[in-house]
Amino acid sequence: NKIAIDEISMMNSKDLDIIINAIDIVNNNNNNNEDDEYNEGETSINLEPLGLILIGDFFQLTPIEGSLAFKAENWYRFKDNITFLTKVWRQDQESFVELLDVARIGKGSLVASKLMDLGVKFHSQIDDKFIGTTIFAKNEQADNYNKIKLLDIKSPTIRSSKEIKGQKLSE
Repeated sequence: NKIAIDEISMMNSKDLDIIINAIDIVNNNNNNNEDDEYNEGETSINLEPLGLILIGDFFQLTPIEGSLAFKAENWYRFKDNITFLTKVWRQDQESFVELLDVARIGKGSLVASKLMDLGVKFHSQIDDKFIGTTIFAKNEQADNYNKIKLLDIKSPTIRSSKEIKGQKLSE
Protein backbone atom coordinates (compact mmCIF):
# COMPACT_ATOMS: atom_id res chain seq x y z
CA ASN A 1 0.00 0.00 0.00
CA LYS A 2 1.82 3.03 -1.29
CA ILE A 3 0.95 6.54 -2.35
CA ALA A 4 3.17 7.86 -5.15
CA ILE A 5 3.61 11.60 -5.69
CA ASP A 6 5.19 12.56 -9.00
CA GLU A 7 6.77 15.96 -9.75
CA ILE A 8 7.68 16.37 -6.08
CA SER A 9 9.78 19.43 -6.95
CA MET A 10 6.51 21.39 -7.31
CA MET A 11 5.23 20.45 -3.84
CA ASN A 12 6.14 22.74 -0.97
CA SER A 13 7.52 21.51 2.34
CA LYS A 14 4.37 22.38 4.32
CA ASP A 15 2.11 20.29 2.07
CA LEU A 16 4.52 17.35 2.20
CA ASP A 17 4.53 17.49 6.01
CA ILE A 18 0.71 17.50 6.04
CA ILE A 19 0.64 14.37 3.85
CA ILE A 20 3.27 12.57 5.93
CA ASN A 21 1.46 13.43 9.18
CA ALA A 22 -1.84 12.15 7.71
CA ILE A 23 -0.16 8.89 6.69
CA ASP A 24 1.20 8.56 10.24
CA ILE A 25 -2.34 8.96 11.61
CA VAL A 26 -3.68 6.29 9.23
CA ASN A 27 -0.86 3.90 10.12
CA ASN A 28 -1.33 4.45 13.86
CA ASN A 29 -5.07 3.80 13.51
CA ASN A 30 -4.40 0.60 11.57
CA ASN A 31 -1.97 -0.65 14.21
CA ASN A 32 -4.28 0.12 17.11
CA ASN A 33 -7.58 -0.98 15.60
CA GLU A 34 -8.21 -3.71 18.18
CA ASP A 35 -9.12 -0.92 20.63
CA ASP A 36 -11.43 0.68 18.06
CA GLU A 37 -14.97 1.06 19.42
CA TYR A 38 -16.34 0.23 15.95
CA ASN A 39 -14.67 -3.21 15.97
CA GLU A 40 -16.60 -4.60 18.93
CA GLY A 41 -17.00 -8.35 18.59
CA GLU A 42 -15.09 -8.47 15.30
CA THR A 43 -11.65 -9.79 14.55
CA SER A 44 -9.36 -6.86 13.86
CA ILE A 45 -7.65 -6.70 10.50
CA ASN A 46 -3.98 -5.80 10.67
CA LEU A 47 -3.33 -3.76 7.54
CA GLU A 48 0.13 -3.18 6.11
CA PRO A 49 1.38 0.31 6.79
CA LEU A 50 0.71 2.90 4.15
CA GLY A 51 3.90 4.12 2.50
CA LEU A 52 4.93 7.10 0.42
CA ILE A 53 6.99 7.24 -2.76
CA LEU A 54 8.24 10.62 -3.98
CA ILE A 55 9.33 11.00 -7.59
CA GLY A 56 10.84 14.05 -9.20
CA ASP A 57 13.72 16.25 -10.21
CA PHE A 58 14.49 19.18 -7.93
CA PHE A 59 16.27 20.89 -10.83
CA GLN A 60 12.89 21.37 -12.52
CA LEU A 61 9.84 23.43 -11.55
CA THR A 62 9.71 24.69 -7.98
CA PRO A 63 6.63 25.22 -5.79
CA ILE A 64 4.54 28.32 -6.50
CA GLU A 65 4.65 29.21 -2.81
CA GLY A 66 6.74 28.00 0.09
CA SER A 67 10.01 26.16 0.33
CA LEU A 68 11.09 23.03 -1.53
CA ALA A 69 9.84 19.65 -0.30
CA PHE A 70 13.28 18.64 0.95
CA LYS A 71 13.00 21.45 3.53
CA ALA A 72 10.06 19.62 5.16
CA GLU A 73 10.39 18.78 8.84
CA ASN A 74 9.87 15.10 7.97
CA TRP A 75 12.39 14.98 5.10
CA TYR A 76 14.99 13.26 7.31
CA ARG A 77 12.79 10.16 7.19
CA PHE A 78 13.67 9.69 3.50
CA LYS A 79 17.47 9.95 3.82
CA ASP A 80 18.11 6.21 3.85
CA ASN A 81 15.78 5.51 0.94
CA ILE A 82 16.79 7.96 -1.79
CA THR A 83 17.64 6.65 -5.25
CA PHE A 84 19.36 8.89 -7.77
CA LEU A 85 18.69 8.15 -11.42
CA THR A 86 21.70 9.18 -13.49
CA LYS A 87 21.15 7.62 -16.91
CA VAL A 88 19.51 9.86 -19.50
CA TRP A 89 16.93 7.89 -21.49
CA ARG A 90 15.21 10.47 -23.72
CA GLN A 91 18.25 12.20 -25.23
CA ASP A 92 21.17 10.63 -27.02
CA GLN A 93 22.93 13.82 -28.13
CA GLU A 94 25.64 14.15 -25.48
CA SER A 95 26.33 17.86 -26.09
CA PHE A 96 22.64 18.69 -25.55
CA VAL A 97 22.50 16.63 -22.34
CA GLU A 98 25.58 18.46 -21.02
CA LEU A 99 23.96 21.79 -21.89
CA LEU A 100 20.81 20.81 -19.98
CA ASP A 101 22.94 19.98 -16.93
CA VAL A 102 24.54 23.44 -17.09
CA ALA A 103 21.09 25.05 -17.35
CA ARG A 104 19.86 23.06 -14.34
CA ILE A 105 22.49 24.58 -12.08
CA GLY A 106 21.49 28.09 -13.12
CA LYS A 107 24.35 29.13 -15.39
CA GLY A 108 22.14 30.90 -17.94
CA SER A 109 24.86 33.02 -19.53
CA LEU A 110 27.00 29.97 -20.24
CA VAL A 111 23.99 28.12 -21.68
CA ALA A 112 23.14 31.09 -23.93
CA SER A 113 26.73 31.23 -25.15
CA LYS A 114 26.80 27.51 -25.95
CA LEU A 115 23.41 27.70 -27.68
CA MET A 116 24.74 30.50 -29.89
CA ASP A 117 27.75 28.28 -30.70
CA LEU A 118 25.21 25.66 -31.87
CA GLY A 119 23.50 28.20 -34.14
CA VAL A 120 20.58 29.31 -31.97
CA LYS A 121 19.71 32.97 -32.56
CA PHE A 122 18.41 35.26 -29.83
CA HIS A 123 16.45 38.40 -30.70
CA SER A 124 15.73 41.43 -28.57
CA GLN A 125 12.69 42.31 -30.72
CA ILE A 126 9.74 40.09 -31.55
CA ASP A 127 9.60 38.99 -35.18
CA ASP A 128 5.90 39.19 -36.12
CA LYS A 129 6.50 37.02 -39.20
CA PHE A 130 8.11 34.15 -37.25
CA ILE A 131 5.71 31.18 -37.03
CA GLY A 132 7.72 29.04 -34.62
CA THR A 133 7.78 28.96 -30.84
CA THR A 134 8.55 32.25 -29.11
CA ILE A 135 9.84 32.01 -25.55
CA PHE A 136 9.36 34.79 -23.00
CA ALA A 137 10.94 35.30 -19.60
CA LYS A 138 7.73 36.41 -17.90
CA ASN A 139 4.10 35.25 -18.03
CA GLU A 140 2.88 38.81 -18.61
CA GLN A 141 4.96 39.05 -21.79
CA ALA A 142 3.59 35.72 -23.04
CA ASP A 143 0.00 36.77 -22.24
CA ASN A 144 0.39 40.05 -24.15
CA TYR A 145 1.92 38.25 -27.14
CA ASN A 146 -0.89 35.66 -27.16
CA LYS A 147 -3.56 38.41 -27.08
CA ILE A 148 -1.97 40.09 -30.10
CA LYS A 149 -1.73 36.79 -31.99
CA LEU A 150 -5.39 36.00 -31.25
CA LEU A 151 -6.38 39.32 -32.81
CA ASP A 152 -4.50 38.27 -35.97
CA ILE A 153 -6.77 35.27 -36.52
CA LYS A 154 -9.00 35.97 -39.52
CA SER A 155 -12.17 34.06 -38.72
CA PRO A 156 -15.53 34.93 -37.23
CA THR A 157 -15.85 34.98 -33.48
CA ILE A 158 -17.97 32.17 -32.09
CA ARG A 159 -19.66 32.86 -28.79
CA SER A 160 -21.55 30.47 -26.59
CA SER A 161 -23.40 30.97 -23.37
CA LYS A 162 -23.75 28.67 -20.44
CA GLU A 163 -26.87 27.66 -18.64
CA ILE A 164 -26.70 26.54 -15.04
CA LYS A 165 -29.39 24.14 -13.92
CA GLY A 166 -30.03 22.96 -10.43
CA GLN A 167 -29.16 24.43 -7.10
CA LYS A 168 -25.64 25.54 -6.28
CA LEU A 169 -24.32 23.78 -3.18
CA SER A 170 -22.34 25.66 -0.60
CA GLU A 171 -18.68 24.87 -0.21
